[in-house]
Amino acid sequence: MESGKLAVLEVNWEEQILKKELSRSVRPFLNGLEGELGVDFLEGEFNTRDDLVMGLREFKKSKAKLLYVGAHGVRKMLFDTSHGVNAATIIGACRNSKGKGYFFSACDFGNRNTAREFLSQTKADFVVGYSGPVPWLESSLVDLFFLSYFLQGRVKRRKGPKEGKVTLLETRYDFLAQGSRDPIKLAHWVYEDVPLALVLGFDVYILETGQGKKAKVVCASDTWKQ
Repeated sequence: MESGKLAVLEVNWEEQILKKELSRSVRPFLNGLEGELGVDFLEGEFNTRDDLVMGLREFKKSKAKLLYVGAHGVRKMLFDTSHGVNAATIIGACRNSKGKGYFFSACDFGNRNTAREFLSQTKADFVVGYSGPVPWLESSLVDLFFLSYFLQGRVKRRKGPKEGKVTLLETRYDFLAQGSRDPIKLAHWVYEDVPLALVLGFDVYILETGQGKKAKVVCASDTWKQ
């Protein structure tokens, strides 16, 4: 796995968000993922709108391919510690993001309309998020599955047990290592392994363009077939 492939930018959860102490950081989970992969992620924190904008711009300059942004959100808005930051401001900071992907782990912000605006104006390769409100623990676990598959692929058990005698030191099943750079396929793997992701509104969006054709948003949930 390429070191520095993932960058992380979280709101300062230790501060009161919108005057409510309802926040928990996903950082301990990400630290566990770092230990498992044996790498260090680029990490940042924001308190204000300006911090968030600066973090987004710094990511564009970095060699990292995916930025994971953790914050509270509503439709077309993320929150710093005291104010809302609208989608237009976020999109503006992410312009000219060809070759980059963004994962906004926040309620509601990852809806189809916002994704369309984001992709068409930033030229980012893909954007990930949730189309509705999500519980913290369950969504954090879904996040980890996608990030793990993005960084190192997945290991899938082959169908059916092995033929013949199996010793105590062997497993009865074969395992298949899979890898892909297609974010839609990665989302499909998440749907297959964690069906709750679909219920939570987890989705991945890309902008499909063709010569002489109008740009079209393609999302993983629409193309998923069980």
